[in-house]
Amino acid sequence: MTRRFQTARHLFLLGLRADRSGVFLVATLILAASAALAGTAAAQRWIVEGSGSGSATTVLLAAALGIVVMTAQTALTRLRQLRCSDLGELVARDLDQEVLAAAANVPTIEHLEHPEYADRLTSLRQGTRDMAETCWFAAEAGGAILGLAFGVWLLAHVDPLLPAVMLAAAPMLYCTSRARRLVREARESSASAARLEKELHELCTRPESGKEIRVAGSAAELGHRAAALWTEAGWSESCARIRALRWELAGWICFFAAMAAAFTALIHLRQEGRATPADIVMLISLMGQLTQQVSIAVYGVGRLSESARTIDHYVWFMEYAARARRGAASPLTRLARGIELRGVSYSYRGSDHPVLDGIDLHLAPGTVVGLVGLNGAGKTSLIKLLTGLNEPTAGQILIDRVPLPELSPVEWSARCTAVFQDFAQFQTLVRETVGVGDLPRLDDLDAVTAAVCRAGATALVSRLADGLETQLGPVFDGVELSGGEGQKLAVARGLMRREPLLLIFDEPTAAIDPAAEHELFQRFAEQVREMIADCGAIAILISHRFSTVRMTDKIVVLDQGIIAEEGSHHELMSSAGRYAELYRQQANAYADNDSAGAAIN
Repeated sequence: MTRRFQTARHLFLLGLRADRSGVFLVATLILAASAALAGTAAAQRWIVEGSGSGSATTVLLAAALGIVVMTAQTALTRLRQLRCSDLGELVARDLDQEVLAAAANVPTIEHLEHPEYADRLTSLRQGTRDMAETCWFAAEAGGAILGLAFGVWLLAHVDPLLPAVMLAAAPMLYCTSRARRLVREARESSASAARLEKELHELCTRPESGKEIRVAGSAAELGHRAAALWTEAGWSESCARIRALRWELAGWICFFAAMAAAFTALIHLRQEGRATPADIVMLISLMGQLTQQVSIAVYGVGRLSESARTIDHYVWFMEYAARARRGAASPLTRLARGIELRGVSYSYRGSDHPVLDGIDLHLAPGTVVGLVGLNGAGKTSLIKLLTGLNEPTAGQILIDRVPLPELSPVEWSARCTAVFQDFAQFQTLVRETVGVGDLPRLDDLDAVTAAVCRAGATALVSRLADGLETQLGPVFDGVELSGGEGQKLAVARGLMRREPLLLIFDEPTAAIDPAAEHELFQRFAEQVREMIADCGAIAILISHRFSTVRMTDKIVVLDQGIIAEEGSHHELMSSAGRYAELYRQQANAYADNDSAGAAIN
């Protein structure tokens, strides 16, 4: 409850920051609209009293008051709704940016693959607007309750027992809160189905997956499954809404029964001469006004109940982001002792099988390391640990004897550079696609040109109509590159940083044919060595093509999550172990292909 209150206070401060005058205006309008309830009922009572006493002046003044109050109430209510909507938009925008910034600043990526995180973030993003309007829901509910208090005060002047009718609002509020909770729980239980439905539909609209889907003729089946998921989620929510409607109906029955009892009691008082016709008119007017106020209060409380759950997601997420922050120590400008892994193990959440198990490894500064192994051996998982994208489930990673969690994740990532096999293809200008590899030098044309040259992509860029200023991607009517061309730009992006301490090349040329890969690696291998020689950095190359890996200083062979062997190419070939076996298998496969090609020719 304390955290919810602190969050509500934070939302109110966001509103003040967005539009201070607007917040005070809304508060004033809510108070004025609430006071208008009593003014309307009182004016109608005075009209009847003036008519009974024959005082034309009283009737005219009361009528004028009623007209002014009703006009003001209508105008104030409309103006308040408009201002609340505007403030909600402003706060929702700031809140959405806050959530996205917190998500982007989480140094690890493991949570991105976890269903609980995805479901909570989906619910949070969907409820951002409701959460942003929490303060206004509370204020409206408070204003409605204040209006009810005015009505109770007027009823008490007729008979002290009449205000008891307002006790019927309590079960009304409870029933509405229960109804809202049923709908909210149904919506949250179907969050996974909603995410899957959205993903299935996007598979048909994304060009990357759209090709295979259309060739396979599976678009209709995916659409059918997505529709089934949508129907399932919709049916669950519809059933919850029916149950919620029953609760709300029960609440309203209680409220109107109390109103009927109050009207019957007032008729009885009139028969006994303890109430006037003006009191009856006032009660009839108040019944309509109080019903409206109760509706507003019930709506506000219901929305607050929904917002409370969204606030719970918000608090959970912000606490998760805060816990994920690591140390603030700055990494060294150069590596003197290198990177050391001590008993490092890693398992994906929910899995008992370790991807990496007890890894002990020392990576010396100024070396190029080849990392090989079959698919699933743990190569990419090891890279994620070294770059801080994932945290070991056991063991330590030391950067010049400093534990990696003690380093600032922002500064450590700034000293790393990586090219992954599943590289991103940005639909931006070529200059931006490459320059984003070193954001401070995004617009440095000399730096971008040098990186393009190092990656061997100069000829590619020169063929484009506008060179570095060419727009990429069909979404923005740009040029669509092939996989190999896109990978060359990804390599250039990975070579943007001047003095990285850790360079990662995870299958950086998988989309390029073996001969072109070998030539490319030979060309920029020396450039990489020059880069790492100045600051003692470490370059790690992952490749399934052993002809490329053999040019590295040290080769580490991973097999089922453990280091099977390590050493230079000649040392590993001499030991006749796992590396020599894989190397010969690949060499024989290339030899067989060459023989088959010669026979065909």
